[in-house]
Amino acid sequence: MPLKLFGTDGIRGHSGDFPIDKTGSRQIGFVVAQTLAKRVDSPQVVIGRDTRKNGDKLQENLCKGLISGGAKTVCAGVCPTPAVVSLLFQNRADAGIMISASHNPPEYNGFKIFNAEGCKIPDEIEREIEECFEKLNEPPPESENSLNSNEKSKWHETYSRFLENSVKDARDFSQIQIALDCANGAMFEIAPEVFEKTGAKLSVIGIEPNGENINKGCGSLETASLGNEIRQSSALFGASLDGDGDRVSFCDENGNEVDGDIILALFAREMLKNGTLKKPQIVATVMSNKGLEIFLEEIGIKLFRANVGDRNVADMMRNSGVNFGGEQSGHLIFSDHSTNGDGLLAALLMADIVKKNNKPLSRLLPEFELFPQTLKNVKISRGEPFDTIPGLPETVAKLEKQLGKTGRILIRYSGTEPLARILIEGENSDAIEQAASELAGIIERRIG
Repeated sequence: MPLKLFGTDGIRGHSGDFPIDKTGSRQIGFVVAQTLAKRVDSPQVVIGRDTRKNGDKLQENLCKGLISGGAKTVCAGVCPTPAVVSLLFQNRADAGIMISASHNPPEYNGFKIFNAEGCKIPDEIEREIEECFEKLNEPPPESENSLNSNEKSKWHETYSRFLENSVKDARDFSQIQIALDCANGAMFEIAPEVFEKTGAKLSVIGIEPNGENINKGCGSLETASLGNEIRQSSALFGASLDGDGDRVSFCDENGNEVDGDIILALFAREMLKNGTLKKPQIVATVMSNKGLEIFLEEIGIKLFRANVGDRNVADMMRNSGVNFGGEQSGHLIFSDHSTNGDGLLAALLMADIVKKNNKPLSRLLPEFELFPQTLKNVKISRGEPFDTIPGLPETVAKLEKQLGKTGRILIRYSGTEPLARILIEGENSDAIEQAASELAGIIERRIG
């Protein structure tokens, strides 16, 4: 079986396990440089990392591999993923690499790779890198060239200027109280700085990274601490970024997390209202709730569904000429401004909506019914085509018939963790929970 390095969002795994280690990071750097060198002379690569404790070592060895493969490097140090893309454009670089495991716990790390257009590399380039990686029989040669480096102020300035240009109305939020969670991650300095420039009354958590606390009790997957901060500070809303800053979750003024599909609906409705939605269309994923689709249809917006992964959303947006899309999980892509998800940009745009409407977030949310939905994660020891697992196809067919026309069953492997994910949607909560448990049991017995 061919080597599989890439998941739905780059290369990811446990820190210290190959290839998320000294040898693997050097080899990845080398093959990326070699792949680029087939297309351009002396390729330049911008590198950033989040706050995980082994990020500096991975960066050092990744750069060694890149240089030995014939590339020049610009190392930004700790910076968010959207800033890597901004710096890539600023330097007219040929690629960007972010060392991060995004929303995953501190023990994970990985590599996200972007092309010269600031987009995540396509499948064919991933396969080329994997093939080259698999053929390496020995470590790449050491290079005597020294590493280039960018001072923190340069990427801060570049990224801040990009945000200011993207949200031109975000110059005065002095009447708004906002709570912000930076996940002890890559946004821990820049996000508060950007909001403070707007004059916003700000309360911030998740700004004390120690290498081992990124996304721990904070961040886009754990919003309870942000909810407490909102209630204590009387904020009109809160924004919780993830470890590398490319996704965001929102909480209302009561500290309650708002479902990601409702956030998609809010931005879509506001963009339609103010004339910034180029077409009456947006892109979400197969994970989004049927209720979102029905609401959008009622206000004249068509929903396209991409496969899971912000890269798939971005690709469909480009191919269909749509300028807004995202994932239920918090990746929000405003393609008039950015090629990828940017949690801080989304938070600024949300602050602008709250300011212009002069209302707290809960009073701005679209009102529509979300169909009951359950998501079960099953730990697996190996992957196997779902249609070859004994009893699974037949059970899925039986359950789909029981759930009727309003029901949906989606089973997929996680692209970032050793998990099978089961999503079931339908009108009856008890029925979908029972169905999910039945399917989880079949998968667990076979490959758990």
